[in-house]
Amino acid sequence: PRRFDARFYLLVATEPPPVRLDTTELVDHAWISPEDALARYSKGEWPMILPTLAHLRWLARRSSLADALASAKGADGRTLIEPRVEPDGSLVRVYLPGDVE
Repeated sequence: PRRFDARFYLLVATEPPPVRLDTTELVDHAWISPEDALARYSKGEWPMILPTLAHLRWLARRSSLADALASAKGADGRTLIEPRVEPDGSLVRVYLPGDVE
């Protein structure tokens, strides 16, 4: 098991800002809805790691931008999210807080 910190930011922009890629970390970028990003992941088009998936799922459950901003307000940026791991004999299921079993 490996533990690391991942930081995600939420902001409102009236126009997409210019992007300059750090090519040691990234190969491309896209402005896309959480639902569309998750669909691309499900189709195998975009590989993602668990922290990114967890945050996209959280965003997809918000009803609006205002709801997302209100839900994120007061977050300390240090909340530890501990998955619940349940081996079932053939694979290991990982449930994050808020996941439906």
